[in-house]
Amino acid sequence: MCGFEVLSLKQPTKPIVDDFARQEDTCFSDFTRLAAHIIIQIRLPESQNLQLENQVQICLVARQLLDEAVERQQLEKNPASAVRGFSGEDETTHLALTDEQAQALLDSIPTNTLSGQRDYTMILLLLRTGIRRSEAAALPVSDLTMRKGHHVAIIRHGKGDKRRIVKVPVDVRREIDAYLE
Repeated sequence: MCGFEVLSLKQPTKPIVDDFARQEDTCFSDFTRLAAHIIIQIRLPESQNLQLENQVQICLVARQLLDEAVERQQLEKNPASAVRGFSGEDETTHLALTDEQAQALLDSIPTNTLSGQRDYTMILLLLRTGIRRSEAAALPVSDLTMRKGHHVAIIRHGKGDKRRIVKVPVDVRREIDAYLE
């Protein structure tokens, strides 16, 4: 990239900078010009077809380049430091099942075998509590308990290794108990 290397960029974003430099066959004398180029490119009509995650990623790269320029004393202050990111209508990449799809999933599990009963119970627990697969897999029976009159599951190692307590609906607890018998 024309004699200067971006040192502080995280590995997933570095290819974006390299791609811009290659695509445009342009030599950027400093980080501020490269960041400006990236911001201009993202605003072009042909860039509007990019998915929101890619647009956000590219803007993040421009911010990181400007931070790098501040570190190298090419800029006094990052002009993009106060600029907020943009959000779309639905930022999540996760798709939730509709009630009908969830019921169809449960209905498709044969419960006439022990493994079928286990699968049905686990899927029901996931659907009705919203806990993560890894949390359900690591949940010992001893962490299914009662607190203040409610059935709860104690998640000891959740996302970010955080501990939390999740209410377990009565019908889910009944299915768990039936499977354990």
